[in-house]
Amino acid sequence: MSYCPSCGSRLVTRTPFGSGIPRRVCPECPGGDER
Repeated sequence: MSYCPSCGSRLVTRTPFGSGIPRRVCPECPGGDER
């Protein structure tokens, strides 16, 4: 499990429709994508 470096929240995995690339994003931070 990965955690957001900014707020410590658990990251969620989202797969944008039509793109097969899952991305981990933070549900709490605006634009808090894992870099």
